[in-house]
Amino acid sequence: MAVELKKFQDEYKKIQTSATAAFGGMKTLTDSMGNTKKVLEGAKLAIGDRVQELRTNGAQGTQLSDFQNDHEVKAALDTAKQSLANFTGMEGRQKTVIETFKKIHAQMIDLANRIDAEVASRKKKMFEPKSLPDMIKLGKTVREEANETGDIKTQSVKDIAEMKFKEGAAAERFWNDLTIELKKSANMRANAAVSELMEMFKPRLMKLRTDRVSSLAKEIEGICTAAMTAQKSGDGGGARNTFKVAPVKCQEMHGIVDEYNKAFSGNKSFLQQNPDFSTILNAVGFMASTENRVLHTVQATQNALR
Repeated sequence: MAVELKKFQDEYKKIQTSATAAFGGMKTLTDSMGNTKKVLEGAKLAIGDRVQELRTNGAQGTQLSDFQNDHEVKAALDTAKQSLANFTGMEGRQKTVIETFKKIHAQMIDLANRIDAEVASRKKKMFEPKSLPDMIKLGKTVREEANETGDIKTQSVKDIAEMKFKEGAAAERFWNDLTIELKKSANMRANAAVSELMEMFKPRLMKLRTDRVSSLAKEIEGICTAAMTAQKSGDGGGARNTFKVAPVKCQEMHGIVDEYNKAFSGNKSFLQQNPDFSTILNAVGFMASTENRVLHTVQATQNALR
């Protein structure tokens, strides 16, 4: 039975390797789609703001076609069309990724079933092999992983295998949202911007963001420490391999910090009227100083590993 156990273990390792690669591909794709959605949102708002400016200056019109010859509207529209074309390509890749996860999930279920069948067969023997408990444990692990579901922030093999999406949904949503954006009055646009700003600087949300920056700082500094320890022990390759995660986490941190810095700098006079202004000021300052400290550590580590 030990031979059969080894075969099952090797098969499981291959499935896990495939799953790890698939998750990496899904993460890259999800990030790309997220970035493209941000570009589309920016283009939509740029078109809406420019159309409002043209109307304020006396231009007539109610539809996009009435303003699309304006150079600013045209530029934003070209950006949106290119982004939508990119997104269509990503949807094709997403379909392929989902099919890959379906295959991996089916392999897990099949392996779990074969392990259970082998266990049941062995239990009928007069003497149970010593490796039987390990095989039972392996079967349980494989089945639990196959049936695992993620939470709001994570996805499992099963989650992605069962994912549903409609090709062309992003384009349909963009044009619908743009139509709504063009119908907004100047007051509606201003009120929406204020509401978004106020939501962003609510103490509850700011605490979540500062906590995330703190968490990332600890992770990054821990990575730098581990990398330097490996370097000092003579393991340069291991040090560089450990360190390569740090810049990725720095990008996530910068995204949070930069967003708040820009929003704060551009709306400081308005935010000063907020009763929570001192909390806002402290939070923004904390995030900026934390990022500066971490970047200094990362730069010093990077220099030492060269």
